[in-house]
Amino acid sequence: MAFRSNFLVFWAHCMSNSVRASRLDSVLHKAMHSMNAATQLTCALPTKEQLGSQRAALQHPSAGILTIEEVAMLLGIEGVKGTSSNGGSKCPQDALRSLSAAGPEAAARLLNFARAAWVHEELLIVELGEVTKAMQLKALFQRLGRCDYNVLKSAMEDLPIHATHLHACIECKRVANAFSTDGGKVGVTFNELGVSSSMLCTECTGGAEGQTHIRCAKRSSAALRTALSIEEQMIEKEIESLPVETDAVRELLSGRRTAEPGTSAPNDSSSGIAARIRRDAKNALEQRATALACGQQPMLRVPILGRAIRVWNEWYALCSLCGTMLRVMPHNRFGVEICCLKCDAQMLGYSATVPVAHKGATCRYCGKSDEDRQSSRWKTVKAPLDVAGENKQIPPPLRTVTYCPQHWRTWITGAHRVLHTRVILSHIAHNAKPVFTSMDGMRKQTADELGFEPQRKIRKRRRGGKNAPHGQEEAESGDDEGPSRGEGGAVAGGGESD
Repeated sequence: MAFRSNFLVFWAHCMSNSVRASRLDSVLHKAMHSMNAATQLTCALPTKEQLGSQRAALQHPSAGILTIEEVAMLLGIEGVKGTSSNGGSKCPQDALRSLSAAGPEAAARLLNFARAAWVHEELLIVELGEVTKAMQLKALFQRLGRCDYNVLKSAMEDLPIHATHLHACIECKRVANAFSTDGGKVGVTFNELGVSSSMLCTECTGGAEGQTHIRCAKRSSAALRTALSIEEQMIEKEIESLPVETDAVRELLSGRRTAEPGTSAPNDSSSGIAARIRRDAKNALEQRATALACGQQPMLRVPILGRAIRVWNEWYALCSLCGTMLRVMPHNRFGVEICCLKCDAQMLGYSATVPVAHKGATCRYCGKSDEDRQSSRWKTVKAPLDVAGENKQIPPPLRTVTYCPQHWRTWITGAHRVLHTRVILSHIAHNAKPVFTSMDGMRKQTADELGFEPQRKIRKRRRGGKNAPHGQEEAESGDDEGPSRGEGGAVAGGGESD
């Protein structure tokens, strides 16, 4: 709110001159933040007090979720507590009253703590212990193929920096290291090592001459080009030097703009002035002083050996068994150690596990097995009436049978829904095709086999009148009485029916 109180006036001045201040250039960024009352209050503290508040925030693992009262107790401030039910405040004015209850110096210390806690939440580092650190160091030596590992003399500096440090680009918010995730194929090992879309830079001048570091190699994004064009526009027009039009600013903020001839005057809801001010103020507050492209600055480099690092809401660590970098998930465990679950057995000195043999399909007629499952000509269909083998132990809707290409018939799919398997197999043996019942008979027989009552279909009477043949109305309104049929719905006998 302290930043917005100054930015609101500047934004209205820019809009009155047909310029939207959605981003600040380096000069305006420095001026706006130097005019911020909250920044001036924190800068008025002695350096010792500022560093004390920052150290307290960085040393506490839960600094980002503490309440106002808990922070005050941590800093030794009395008489400060939140007014809301969750330990915070209800509005900016309420927060100001709560923070300043113990005086301006206490309020400045609390604001310093809050700023450091926000930075601490962006990058959180957790130590995993000396035992895990020693296991990861040994695994890295083994992964890189080095045989000179010594428990007492080996150190992190003996290994490449991309294997022991997490590299992340601040601009595009990308972790450049090759890391394992929870996806991918089961049983496939992860042997990647290095950084992606990156370049090696060597210092040629200055005190760091000859030293190297890694930079991001991603191309410029559309958002960066837009930010650079906005900054160039602000620098070119020098909007802060233009005369202030008080009437135009007052008319813009009040929403009482005059309408053009033939149109109605816009109101606050149609123009969206408040929404644009909130959005532009938030972007201007959180932006960096100058928009930079990927590769203009070295990448963020954090030692990850023996640590778990959270950056941009994702946890990263090294596997304690094989040394690969991974994105830590709740299931990435082997005992008490973090594990990628894709370790290379040969590298670790163990015999590779034999994969479980896939159970091939078996033809229901001839018993031939398709072990490789490479042919798509093997057909599997539903068979609710089959009671042989494993189908005897599972419910009818889940029963299936498979046929090889030699004994597959096009009518098998429909036949297995209404006929017993023995009837189907007998027709295959004689190279014959069974005769199916009508749709009503098919539904009735399937319902009887599955043990539920079929729904009776109501047939509509035909209005034939005197022109209809004798007895047609009675035949269509009553039950159909067809020829007698044998088991499974095939026509019994070879005689003709009337």
